[in-house]
Amino acid sequence: MAKQYIAKFIFALVAILWSNHLFAQKRPLKDTLFWKTDSTLKWSDFKGHAQSNMQMAAESYIVIQTKGEPNVNTNAVDILVRPIFQPKKSWYKSPKDTTKYLLEHEELHFDIAELNCRMMRKELKAEFKSSFTDYVKRFEKILNKYEKQYVKMSEDYDKETSHSLNMEKQKEWNDRIKKQLNDFQDYSSATVSIDLGKYK
Repeated sequence: MAKQYIAKFIFALVAILWSNHLFAQKRPLKDTLFWKTDSTLKWSDFKGHAQSNMQMAAESYIVIQTKGEPNVNTNAVDILVRPIFQPKKSWYKSPKDTTKYLLEHEELHFDIAELNCRMMRKELKAEFKSSFTDYVKRFEKILNKYEKQYVKMSEDYDKETSHSLNMEKQKEWNDRIKKQLNDFQDYSSATVSIDLGKYK
């Protein structure tokens, strides 16, 4: 495949990626927080208004940001996949709820999002290792899969731990997610590079 054709192909792909609902919605807000290994959430990061009709004491608003960028120099598409925490949409009900224990429960929601991002990065890399045929449908399938999986895993986490009240289950989830993040350590980089130069 000629370099000029690859460049045009990359830009066409990125346009399609941006039209996907997952790609289109994720322009981060100014005070957005990105997941990092060596940083944790603080209660001061929860700047939203509490919803009185909710039973839980706090809620973290986390989404998965995805963005496709062409890299003509390397004949590749670099795909950014990372979880973002939005302070203005995250809240707690009362100062009495702002315990270290509950904050750690909320932090694990962020970790669960990062875990699903790592799984997604791995699958994207494997999916397009040898073929780019029908790429639009294949991209959408993977993205939809992990969006749904993240939501379900987060809901299961809250249900099983009773929103942190079940301390035994909370510890089980803490240990499980920590282990799985370590298992997917090779995919901790937020960017996946899909090399199109090999598709001749």
